[in-house]
Amino acid sequence: MESVRDWCGLNDYQYRFIGDELFASLPAELLEKTIEQPVIASDLARLLVLQAALKEGYQRVLWLDADFLIFRPREFIIPEQSSAVGREVWVQQDRNGKLKVYKKVHNAFLMFRRDNTLLDFYSETAARLLSRNQGTMPPQFIGPKLLTALHNVVNLPVLE
Repeated sequence: MESVRDWCGLNDYQYRFIGDELFASLPAELLEKTIEQPVIASDLARLLVLQAALKEGYQRVLWLDADFLIFRPREFIIPEQSSAVGREVWVQQDRNGKLKVYKKVHNAFLMFRRDNTLLDFYSETAARLLSRNQGTMPPQFIGPKLLTALHNVVNLPVLE
């Protein structure tokens, strides 16, 4: 969090830490449905908080997870496009014990300008999927899994 706070100061951006009050933005029915999986609840809540910030008058909003680390702050430049999602790269063993590299889009970094169309679509789609789901949900249900599905179809703008 310190690296993000410092980067915001370097760029004259407003920094806002959001703790558990994040969940207050969720409709009661969806909060109840995700009570056992706070990761899923946070995936929708972050979208609602970003929408609210744009309605407050901000021209651009960013979400960076608490474990987001900015290594080279002067080189971490936000693009001028209307929206962007992040990309994560991780290494883990496959079924045969061999190391495999995975590259996927994710929601640990999100950026939306006021003129974007992605945030409302993503938020409404995520809420609808949660409302209609009757079974179990993987932790990445409306986060990386939904973003990956969307990215595979429409090639979302990605900040590498």
